[in-house]
Amino acid sequence: MDVVSNDRGGMFFQYGHGETGKTFICISQQSPQAELFIRAKLIIWDEAPMMHRYCFEALDKTMKSILQVDKLFGGKVVVLRRDFRQILPVVLKASRQDIVHATINSSPLWNFCRVMKLTKNMRLQSCSSPSNVDERPTGIRLPGLLSNMYDPDYFQGRAILAPTNECVEFVNDHLMSLLLGEEKVYLSSDSMFRDEQTMEDNAEIYSTEFLNTIRCSGLRSHALKFKIGAPVMLIRNIDQAKGLCNGTKLQIIRTGIHVLSCKILSGKNIGDMVFIPRMTLIPSTGLPIKFQRRQFPLIVYFAMTINKSQGQTLSHVGLYLPKHVFSHDQLYIALSRVTSRGGIKIFIKLDSGELTNVTRNVVYKEVFHRI
Repeated sequence: MDVVSNDRGGMFFQYGHGETGKTFICISQQSPQAELFIRAKLIIWDEAPMMHRYCFEALDKTMKSILQVDKLFGGKVVVLRRDFRQILPVVLKASRQDIVHATINSSPLWNFCRVMKLTKNMRLQSCSSPSNVDERPTGIRLPGLLSNMYDPDYFQGRAILAPTNECVEFVNDHLMSLLLGEEKVYLSSDSMFRDEQTMEDNAEIYSTEFLNTIRCSGLRSHALKFKIGAPVMLIRNIDQAKGLCNGTKLQIIRTGIHVLSCKILSGKNIGDMVFIPRMTLIPSTGLPIKFQRRQFPLIVYFAMTINKSQGQTLSHVGLYLPKHVFSHDQLYIALSRVTSRGGIKIFIKLDSGELTNVTRNVVYKEVFHRI
């Protein structure tokens, strides 16, 4: 871009293996994406507080370039949605100050943003019960689980929320053991990812047995355990036209050898039968090596992390807190998922193992100073 701006000429080779973004960084003014931007009258960006401010600044510069108009977002109307009381941008190994600095209201663009506030709680307005939130320890359970297993509304409106993946796996394993029938274990196929940046020596140093032990965010475990009737959730986009997207809720109907037969429980295709195959999953961050795991892109859905529940509306929530929440407004997200005050049960345990009705709430108050 420097030699283009200064008219110096030159020859360059854009070098990168598949899926590194070679095409994405060249949005020409004649591309279909550019044409869509030109024709659009309104751009609505959901979950905006979760995105890094650089994303919005990049869009602003791109729109100005495509439309050749030196106005905010090329003169287009842009509406950002959601709540700064929810999850903020995830910045690896960042301090509290770094996370706050990454939010959209820390960007120079925010000086031109008009904030329009909604104040009425639409989830609670239909609730006629005046009961308060039940904060007594309730244990880990889903009332009527076995008798309502094949009722699609039962799992769609219920979930147990926990702060960490470790807590979620404990709850899912416990409730899976309550289901009738034989448990089937599916093992993944793990191997080093061979590309120009991966030396052949690494494939010999890191054995398959070692790769099987690796666990990180966004990657399924080496061993997955399923039973017929278990509720699961997709963690990858498979077929958007059929409603098989990241976050789609399913129920296992048959456990095959290479595929799982499932019934869709959420979205526009509720009740449809689909087949879920194994997929090759490659973790993108947090590891010094690059490897791939072929496994089913599913997680058991009895319980989920609080972060994963953001944006969902549930009729019954069990909040399981054997550990304190650890990031900005996780507690608020968990408590605001339900449609009624009586729809939430809370289990809180201290580090000493003692049960209590008091927990910590983490809030980065400086995020609200510019709203």
